[in-house]
Amino acid sequence: GELTSPGAAYASLHNISPQMSAAAAAAAAAAAYGRSPVVGFDPHHHMRVPGIPPNLTGIPGGKPAYSFHVSADGQMQPVPFPPDALIGPGIPRHARQINTLNHGEVVCAVTISNPTRHVYTGGKGCVKVWDISHPGNKSPVSQLDCLNRDNYIRSCRLLPDGRTLIVGGEASTLS
Repeated sequence: GELTSPGAAYASLHNISPQMSAAAAAAAAAAAYGRSPVVGFDPHHHMRVPGIPPNLTGIPGGKPAYSFHVSADGQMQPVPFPPDALIGPGIPRHARQINTLNHGEVVCAVTISNPTRHVYTGGKGCVKVWDISHPGNKSPVSQLDCLNRDNYIRSCRLLPDGRTLIVGGEASTLS
């Protein structure tokens, strides 16, 4: 779910492994924020492949299909999500909130340094740098003005050297 409230936008950080699927992350967020998942709503209807015959839109058991195998003759078959995909060693079962950062604008991009000390949140025209090694710190340690002030930053990536941040967004350029 979204972590927004009137007048503020938040980037919420959780101890979640990068291997966690979107479904598991959504379930963890629902548990963490006390919201139950919506039943009977397809939030990814826009991801459906157009022109799929009605008999191929789902998988036995009533679940919607988002992936399809296309054979050499063009026939499409839905591919089910393996029932054991979220069970196994190294796959987290729980998430816990470790910090809330008040970015002040909508947050469209987030990246975390390794080791986990700095968080970079990209919003409207800037990237804010947060030091999460001190959990009580409520202010960014730096603000990097990027691209154009009226353009949103849609992605940011910290390179392995820990000193180079690549930022891209609505300005159609990288900086």
